[in-house]
Amino acid sequence: MLRDFLFVFKRFRTSGLLNVIGLSAAFAAFIMMMMKVSYEYGFDRCHPAADRIYRVDLVRDGRPVNILPRAFADAIIASSPQIEEGTIVMPLDEWLGDNYFTTGEGAERRGFNLPVEACYPAITRIFGFDFTEGDADCLAAPLQVIIPQSMA
Repeated sequence: MLRDFLFVFKRFRTSGLLNVIGLSAAFAAFIMMMMKVSYEYGFDRCHPAADRIYRVDLVRDGRPVNILPRAFADAIIASSPQIEEGTIVMPLDEWLGDNYFTTGEGAERRGFNLPVEACYPAITRIFGFDFTEGDADCLAAPLQVIIPQSMA
């Protein structure tokens, strides 16, 4: 069988070369698609309850939009007893502009811009954040924030 293949390949080099190139391209495309499927299947699986977390979008003009009115999001969360927890994640910099923060006193005072997002206190239970300091219920009190270690 191998001898026949080599004979045909020597006799019809151009078509044999095109077949090999086409087969290589097909295998490369298949591998790329399977890598994408594997990535999508495993995306955000780092959360403890990943199989129970869902995102709600509205469809406007045939496109999903992840911006929901706050009252509508609250109504969805309260609509079913099967919904254990719910939260919103709203980037404030889109609505309020730059978020400028300062730290230190006097000559040690420094300023910087950081992104800020508003959310409900249940976000810590939904996504299972690990805390270096503080506790998971800190957002239940007014004027409290969660700062990731990379930002701190």
